[in-house]
Amino acid sequence: MSLVERPGRLARWLRRFATAGVEDLVLVNRPWPMNLHLPVDVLQIASLRTLYLGFWNFPDTADLPSGPAVFPHLREIGLCHVQINTVDIDHLLACSPVLEKFAFVLNCFNQFHIRIRIPSRSLQCVVFWMSLTKELDVVVAPNLERLILWQWISCSPGSYLHMKVRIGYATKLKVLGYLEPSINQLMIGSTIIESGTKMSPSTMVPSVSILALKVRFGVRKEAKMLPTFLRCFPNTETLHIMSQEADEPTGKLNFKFWQEVCPINCLDTHITKVVFDQFRGERSELAFLRFVLERAQLLQKLVVVWANPDPASADEMVAKLKPLSTVNRASDCPTLLIIAREGDITWCFQRASDLSVSDPFDG
Repeated sequence: MSLVERPGRLARWLRRFATAGVEDLVLVNRPWPMNLHLPVDVLQIASLRTLYLGFWNFPDTADLPSGPAVFPHLREIGLCHVQINTVDIDHLLACSPVLEKFAFVLNCFNQFHIRIRIPSRSLQCVVFWMSLTKELDVVVAPNLERLILWQWISCSPGSYLHMKVRIGYATKLKVLGYLEPSINQLMIGSTIIESGTKMSPSTMVPSVSILALKVRFGVRKEAKMLPTFLRCFPNTETLHIMSQEADEPTGKLNFKFWQEVCPINCLDTHITKVVFDQFRGERSELAFLRFVLERAQLLQKLVVVWANPDPASADEMVAKLKPLSTVNRASDCPTLLIIAREGDITWCFQRASDLSVSDPFDG
């Protein structure tokens, strides 16, 4: 007999879990229906340390007790395709005083019209994986070290699928990405970051040392955001660039554009490693790589990952990269590695959310 026919059965299970002091709970509604409501009893298991929920309607928390006594030990929350409102997310955060990781997976919040706020003094990692909302706002998160973003789509100009990413008070943020100009509008403090935004201490996040960007070099407006994004993170040491194909190219940037780019602090004084993923050999991609080699004074390693893993295309890739061998390099001895990765992109949710991995973007 299904839970739809016996809705009280799950509630009884959850009460038993609370009595037994269960610490780790993964609760997935499978098979569907999608509109099945999660019993409120799940919020009364004070012993929980990890809680992962999949394919539920989250209970209304308006009349429930709040505060640190609700989930005094909870360190990890994951919501996969869970229908939940902003006030209920606020409730979870307010009830979890030692929470370290909050993961959102496959969530499209209320048709992209709500704002997800992250006020937490304990959170170390937020993962927004294949999820969209109107705004993801890191309000106050003094211990946040990682903000991981990953989407499965690219948006055409004029698309409504856009998400503002606001970084407020997050002085320990070290790892950020993948930011995408096609989807993400970056906001630092009260300033919306646009191409040509004048930099000041209020528009920069100096704590970030690992930055990942996903860019369609065939869309001129998006590629022009690269220098601005780099200026927002002046102490970046490792830069990951994932190149995406543009379904509707709108003009590519040539090397003349990059020659005229004003100094970028992280390239001049901090970046030691650049990984360029999904390289296709386009002139706009080569122009950017040449720019990096000519500007990055401390560069030690440039890794280029070929988009086509076919071994028969290796000679073609080497030929396309050959012009870089004559570039006047700013660094004395950068190492150039060429990789033909087999299969799909190896990055996955488990790696992205693993705090023991120093660089979650490095496959």
